[in-house]
Amino acid sequence: MTSAQPSPARSAEAQDYEHMMGMVTGFWVTQTVRAAALYNLADHLADGADTAEAIAEAESTNPDATRRLLRTCASLGLMSSEDGHHFTGTSLLPP
Repeated sequence: MTSAQPSPARSAEAQDYEHMMGMVTGFWVTQTVRAAALYNLADHLADGADTAEAIAEAESTNPDATRRLLRTCASLGLMSSEDGHHFTGTSLLPP
């Protein structure tokens, strides 16, 4: 009969991997939060859902880049989107 639990060596490797990925992606997360603040996303979403196109026009940014930023913010839990087109701020993105 074999054990379903991972071996201690594998567990240490998994922990090391997760730790390293946290260090690598931590910079990405902080830069995404910085961009959200720079482009006033909380203000744009304070009154409800908005689109990437509307935010891009108001901030004079590229609509495709703005959409990618909004999707990244959604993946971090800063906002949500039901249809991938309209975005709403969450409690992590206070106005």
